[in-house]
Amino acid sequence: MQTATGGLHVTGLARLLSGGRAPAGAWRMAVRALQRHRAMALAQCIAMALALAVPLSLRLVADGSAEAGYKALLGAGGGSSIVIIEDPGIASQAAFADFQERTGPLVDGQIGADLQVMTNYVRAGSFRTTTVNGKAFPGDANLTAAYYPDLLSHVALVNGDWPDGNGVQSPIPLAMSASGAAQAGLTVGDIACLGTLTTPSDRSWCTRLVGTWQPVKPSDAYWQGGPSTTDFTLSAADYYQFLAAANRAAGDVRFRAGRVYQPDLARISVAGAQSLVNGLTHIRGQIEIQQGGTFLTSLDRTIQTFLDRTRVNRFPIELVAASLLLLVVYALALLSQTYLDAQLQQSLLWRTRGWRRERLVGFLLLQIGILLVPAMLLGVGLSLAATSLLLSSETETSTALTASSASALAPGLAVGVALLLIVEAALAIRFSRRTVLEMRRAMARPSSAAWWRWRNLDLALAGLAIPLLAEAQLRSQVAVRNASSGQDLIGLALPVV
Repeated sequence: MQTATGGLHVTGLARLLSGGRAPAGAWRMAVRALQRHRAMALAQCIAMALALAVPLSLRLVADGSAEAGYKALLGAGGGSSIVIIEDPGIASQAAFADFQERTGPLVDGQIGADLQVMTNYVRAGSFRTTTVNGKAFPGDANLTAAYYPDLLSHVALVNGDWPDGNGVQSPIPLAMSASGAAQAGLTVGDIACLGTLTTPSDRSWCTRLVGTWQPVKPSDAYWQGGPSTTDFTLSAADYYQFLAAANRAAGDVRFRAGRVYQPDLARISVAGAQSLVNGLTHIRGQIEIQQGGTFLTSLDRTIQTFLDRTRVNRFPIELVAASLLLLVVYALALLSQTYLDAQLQQSLLWRTRGWRRERLVGFLLLQIGILLVPAMLLGVGLSLAATSLLLSSETETSTALTASSASALAPGLAVGVALLLIVEAALAIRFSRRTVLEMRRAMARPSSAAWWRWRNLDLALAGLAIPLLAEAQLRSQVAVRNASSGQDLIGLALPVV
């Protein structure tokens, strides 16, 4: 039974009982001592479990909330979370393919898997409608032409057909969104001749609207970088035919290729946030300075702002965490002292039979070691359950706990075990350093209530803690914090009190 203690620390404590050799009955004596004080032992085990669970929960909640906030920030959508890389002068399918082959390795080499491709495109504009079905038409001057290779998987045909020309048809077939066609005053079958602001009326080129479409899921992240409602959407061959006709008719046509990225929420983590910012900065320099392209994003500034705010909020978080740890250590010390006092008579018996102080310390710590194994299991279970419940209620997701628990579990548990062993060892040494005469005097002295129980002071303090913690909870709400113009010193002090 001695070899099945569940940890080297238990065996090491047992060896203190007999000059470096663990006696055969050390384990049995410790178990019997726990059985004689089973109620106190159970309370001690629960207190140790809570002492382990609190620092571990603090670490898990801190990491999990940061992870959840980071992913919620990048997954909220909008232009602040996408990255657009553009290269001007792409006028052929071969050049478009070369642009994609150059851009992909560049991004992967700097950022890795933090970003994923949302879409690719080639665009040209802006154009205006000069005539519709042979009649002058004062149309919109902000129309653009675009080709998106993945458009068909995100839209549904409303009317007509898809433009599938081979690049030689005249008029050039194209499609538009249903809302965009209505805005431009076009219907399926209309022949619209286009030009730029500087194109003479006799040098326009003509297109035919062959179909209209609408998004399958308008809220999809694809539409952050997808075609707009005023885009003429064409097939690949028809787009380059359209672009060639525009360039022949006018000299002010702007055309470019682009690649749109978005954060990969399944792979990003707040631990790599600073690396992502640095990678975006390097890519910006290579795209804009070395290649003469365009790099459009505010993602780096968004992440940096988040990191700066996280650093500012670290101090109050650590202050509250230190307060909770102090409270746990104090409560554990009180209960452990009560547990040791319950063994005063038995300890006096061992001392009168010749046990040295070191042997008595080892015997008491062996009992703590036995209780430490179930306390660790219970503490880890409580911390994981409490953290999961808290993060689920506050962030409406449990992925943050999964992402942070693997890295935070070991150091958080190590901190808890270290605190527990320091407290228990200090109390055991203090309890065992007394002489036999001092132990007899302690047993003969009538017991008196501790100072913190005078006139039910402990109950009064517990009652006072309820409104203090309620006020602290109120001040921690987001709306209250946003309404405050400065640091809430009272809110920070309430948990300590």
